[in-house]
Amino acid sequence: MSPYTDAVPVPLVENYPGFPDGVRGPEMMDKFRAQSLEFGTKIITETISRIDLSQQSFRYWREGEEEQEPETCDALITATGSSTKHLNLPGEGTYWQSGAPHAQFVMVPYPYSGTSRL
Repeated sequence: MSPYTDAVPVPLVENYPGFPDGVRGPEMMDKFRAQSLEFGTKIITETISRIDLSQQSFRYWREGEEEQEPETCDALITATGSSTKHLNLPGEGTYWQSGAPHAQFVMVPYPYSGTSRL
């Protein structure tokens, strides 16, 4: 599984802030990763099977190590990736990755507390 999901095959991302001439998908992902590492991020690219968010520091277990002591972190970003859903329309296979656009639905939670938005 690629850690880059659908950004990899994109030949040019034309509308992302900070890249006035556009940027290739893989190059953009590499830049995001390099900036994150520069500021001390520990990136785990394996499966985390369990997370306990009930207290800080957060506790997490890697797949296959659930019976061992958990590792801890003060901040956690989960990146589960995405995948394109094909509709099996006539011609879809012919034009796939040949410039025909597709879209993905992304659900992003917003900060919420009780009954009012923050």
